[in-house]
Amino acid sequence: MKAVFPKPDNPPTDEAFAATIGKDHRTITGAMDQLRKDHKTIAHTYKFSKTSGWYLCYDKGRQRLCYLFPKRSDFLLKIVFNDKGVANLRSAEVGIAVKEKIATAKKYSEGTLLEFTAAEITTEVLGELLRIKIASI
Repeated sequence: MKAVFPKPDNPPTDEAFAATIGKDHRTITGAMDQLRKDHKTIAHTYKFSKTSGWYLCYDKGRQRLCYLFPKRSDFLLKIVFNDKGVANLRSAEVGIAVKEKIATAKKYSEGTLLEFTAAEITTEVLGELLRIKIASI
């Protein structure tokens, strides 16, 4: 994946980040706006990686919720779930596609990584995934 914002000394603005992703940015903002109704401390920060360039981290206090990597007219969303979160996902109404991802997901010491492009996730499903993530910590 080629970095959209590759210069370490030039972080994007929220507007530039949203414009790069395009209309699908609403999937993220819609889910976060819904989540903020119950969790006021949700915030985002920009981080830089030599391989990915600038990307966003969404957090609830000190708890990392997800990573959002911009692509032109798309995004890559990454969420890591602990064992309790994965168990909760298996019994939740998150759709067949998410459950199929769980079966083939990469597992790390931090947990199980689920990745989604804009075409693979809706605001409603993302909101449910994040609620499960918050409840499993």
